Amino acid sequence: MRNPNALLIASLLYSTSIQADMSVDLNFNAVPGQVDLYGLGKSGEYVLYKLHETFLKSEGVCSLGFIQNTRLIWDNKIYYASGVTYSAPAQCKENRRPARPGEKGSRTIPNGGICELFLYDDQLKLLTRQPLKLPDRDGGPWCNGSYALGRVKGMDALLYSVSYYTLNDPPAKRAEDIGTGWYYSTYLFRLVKDDNGHIRFEQDDSCLGSPNPYRTVAQARKALKACAESNTSPVNQ
Repeated sequence: MRNPNALLIASLLYSTSIQADMSVDLNFNAVPGQVDLYGLGKSGEYVLYKLHETFLKSEGVCSLGFIQNTRLIWDNKIYYASGVTYSAPAQCKENRRPARPGEKGSRTIPNGGICELFLYDDQLKLLTRQPLKLPDRDGGPWCNGSYALGRVKGMDALLYSVSYYTLNDPPAKRAEDIGTGWYYSTYLFRLVKDDNGHIRFEQDDSCLGSPNPYRTVAQARKALKACAESNTSPVNQ
């Protein structure tokens, strides 16, 4: 099946833009707030975790799960990006609801688990955020893991690897069965800057597809390259 966006993807993958490629690393040494009022040091990743915890709990989030952080250098400026897994406020409210007669516990609700990307400037001012949109099928998705963030050469974009399950999947009955039937996918998010310098994330499934079988960033990179070279979408071949 022809992919109408393949030529655009190809041009982005192999362009010779006058701007330097966006770089990604795990250097958090310059994250603000690593020394508290008592002179005690904290890691940059701990500072980012507490930032998300405080911010999301103010919105009614009751628990955070996996968090992946990375530093971006883009157009000669430093940014920090985070992929965060958390229980949605609606799921938290359901968890606190008293059980009705005959109920064994609270319900797991569609989209009750969220995987979301956040972008901060070098002073940890929130610039943009974008929840991952998962395929709405089999009772609805529940995102339960953020595993990796990575770059794509020649693109102002991040790849975001996650896991999720659907509500129609039977729950695990034994500890060793946890994870059976989960889905693992990697999604492409473009970083888009408007004429006023405002930045946003845009999820782009035109090549990788949704759902997709790419468990790792490396697998997704190969799929993007194949998509660009063949002008077809790998998930539709």
